[in-house]
Amino acid sequence: FFSRSLFFCSQSWRLITTQALEMRVRTAVLSMLVWCIAVAEGTAHGVPHVGLAALPPLLEFSNGTAVKTLADWTERRAEIEELLAQHYYGTVPQVTPSIVGSQVTSVREQQSYERGYAEQTVRVDFDVPTGTASFEINLLIPNHCISRAPCPVFMTQSNHRRWGLVGLPRGYVILIYPGADSNDQTDVFRLAYPEATWGLIRRRAWLGSRALDYVLSQPFADMSLGVCITGHSRNGKQSLLAAAHDTRITAVADSSSGAPAGSPYRFTSAFSYSEDPFGPWPSCDTSAQNHCDCTCDLSNLTAPNYARRPLATNGGADPRCCWWKPSIVMFEGQENQAPIDSHGLYGLIAPRAVIGEHALNDGCDPTFAVEAGYIAGREVYRFLGQPDKIRIDWRSGQHHGFESLPRYFDFFDISLGRAPPGSGLNMSTSFPEVLLHAFDWDAWNTSVDGPAPTPPATDTQAAVRWSLGEAPAAGPGWSPGGEYGLLEFSYILPMLDRGTADIPELDDLAKNVSQAAINFAEYTYGQVWWDNNKLDKQLPAVIWLHPYSYQDGYHVNYDQDASNLITKLASAGYVVLAYDQIGFGLRIEEGTRFHMRFPRWSKLGRMVRDVSSAVDVLLTDQNNMSMALHPDGLPISRFDGVKWPTVDPKRIYVAGYSLGGLVAQYASVLEPRLAGVASIAGFTPLRSSANAIRTGGNDLLSKWHSIQPRLGWFDDRQEEIPFDYDDMIAVAKKPSLVVAPEGDRAADHPALMNLLKSASNKLGPDKTLLTVVETQYSPPKPKSPDGAYPAQGINRLSIQHQSILLDWLNNVSLSTA
Repeated sequence: FFSRSLFFCSQSWRLITTQALEMRVRTAVLSMLVWCIAVAEGTAHGVPHVGLAALPPLLEFSNGTAVKTLADWTERRAEIEELLAQHYYGTVPQVTPSIVGSQVTSVREQQSYERGYAEQTVRVDFDVPTGTASFEINLLIPNHCISRAPCPVFMTQSNHRRWGLVGLPRGYVILIYPGADSNDQTDVFRLAYPEATWGLIRRRAWLGSRALDYVLSQPFADMSLGVCITGHSRNGKQSLLAAAHDTRITAVADSSSGAPAGSPYRFTSAFSYSEDPFGPWPSCDTSAQNHCDCTCDLSNLTAPNYARRPLATNGGADPRCCWWKPSIVMFEGQENQAPIDSHGLYGLIAPRAVIGEHALNDGCDPTFAVEAGYIAGREVYRFLGQPDKIRIDWRSGQHHGFESLPRYFDFFDISLGRAPPGSGLNMSTSFPEVLLHAFDWDAWNTSVDGPAPTPPATDTQAAVRWSLGEAPAAGPGWSPGGEYGLLEFSYILPMLDRGTADIPELDDLAKNVSQAAINFAEYTYGQVWWDNNKLDKQLPAVIWLHPYSYQDGYHVNYDQDASNLITKLASAGYVVLAYDQIGFGLRIEEGTRFHMRFPRWSKLGRMVRDVSSAVDVLLTDQNNMSMALHPDGLPISRFDGVKWPTVDPKRIYVAGYSLGGLVAQYASVLEPRLAGVASIAGFTPLRSSANAIRTGGNDLLSKWHSIQPRLGWFDDRQEEIPFDYDDMIAVAKKPSLVVAPEGDRAADHPALMNLLKSASNKLGPDKTLLTVVETQYSPPKPKSPDGAYPAQGINRLSIQHQSILLDWLNNVSLSTA
């Protein structure tokens, strides 16, 4: 059986790298490869939860059987741990090495606070297969922590040493271990254990546990009083991993860990402008820190081949120098094919205390992804009777510099039962559960008295308006005057790292691109870009709509391909207006309260109205332009520009990617001033539910992201929805571009292609208005003579998809000029 399995797996690998393989077959083969990797490592037992758009339920076995008892949970927990090791983090040494010696190499007595403390540097020696492996730790020990009165332990990584100073006056022994980029002492263990498939992050977490082995053997520390851990960003990742696999750790604060940790890949990847499996940290063709290069050569996937591979030393290549298992890159664009996601870490930590410390505008942590993982993990805590041991704690700002360490320690004190009497510290009031995106569709449905009468399918425009809900009275889309919402925005841009992309290869293009803040509609911030060398005539304009990038709206974080687009559009002669759609970027909390304010309207309705307001901005009084003034009458020099552009009213286009493409399609029906519409990976048919489990279906719009709740009235009868996108394209009757990636996991691709054929037929003699580009799927190329390349033909704003958009815009713009 084993030899036949290996032959089948080798053929599967050959098939998946065949460019011409049909997408649905390729997806099935990818699922089999998941199984093959597990077989080769000797741990396979099936293909669990493969293909789910939603996070795989933690209280459900891989075969779909519900977890009902504590014994069931013990078994399911082991399964989760196994799956995470197989597909994400790798395995650790089967036998934990023993401490064979230690030496305090330096001691300093400190009196910088009233109790005083001793600072020790300790070398700890371990017995490993290659001999002795050692590393150094730093300890800060309060003077009152003695054998008669030991203290709890707080642990963190070398670069977060100053975080430990917050815990000293609270009575924690501070353990600082070398698991950071600037001080990584894990390599001796990588070389000692060639059979371990661990990635760099898993290895650092394991090193933290070995450091804890020593500390808990000392009289000044007591495990029964509690062990806490935290770290930020990649150190947040390893802190979660350490807590997940070391049950001696009582509480963990995950500080902005990103994916695959606090943010599951299913809701984090390219379509959210954030971390994805192909990943930049370190990617398949870049150097890891300190010791060796990350290589994602997948030609040898099995554990024995790891052992036979020559060990990389002094700068060589080793897949274990990647952050994660190298096979993870094959989930690029097909993240739902993974049988587990990183929310499984919550299951491993439960019922011990965990808090996610996340910033609202952190490029590493889309808030929707963070919240989805938290809610899935919360189910385990409820099952185990500890619902108050898990929390999210939101903070303002970006990735770095907004952490509140006193709150981290407040959480630790509460979790360890150490909150001072009378302090008022408790979980319910100090850390109330705050959710930004959770939407109770049933409660909403009750509040609006159930389904409203459906309009006839013969009137597409009326049906589209009906689906968006009952819109309240609108304010002016554009009303000049008042500078507050403009000048104040200027300091927010660099704080959130917004602006023209700093891409070296685009320097020659970007140097002529100016940008200015704009504030329109009901206090909506936006930016306008244009090329100063092309102001001698009216210019075409593009309203650019972003994807599901909750954390930063229209600003691109991790997807470096996508960060080029606005600069390219402006350099090509387009005036570009971009802004955060409601519920995204600077408008996250506006989205949270939307349904309380407007229960009968929809976020999608507001998004479409904002597009119309954006058109108002672009068509503002052009007389100011000749005086080099901002539309509000302020000197344009105050916005780093030389002259404001004039826009051709006959050439205003709306374009978007993912969510933005969907909004653009609706706006094209209801906003007659738009000259054309472009949608990249924007939608899947509304009336087709065959692949809803894989794509998310209409639940993605009505319940998950809650942008179009009325679609929920058609659950299990989608065919009765009074319109679909083919009707919308036909009734808009304007130049339309639809880019349909074959590997878009959010779309039922065969059904979409049939729908687009229907749209062409409905256009009749005007069918040339519709341009459909189907991009073919090809898997990632983690190893090739020219370097590493991500998957193509997936839900991603790739260079290929940008080129298609630019070519189409140039064609339709020239034909209209």
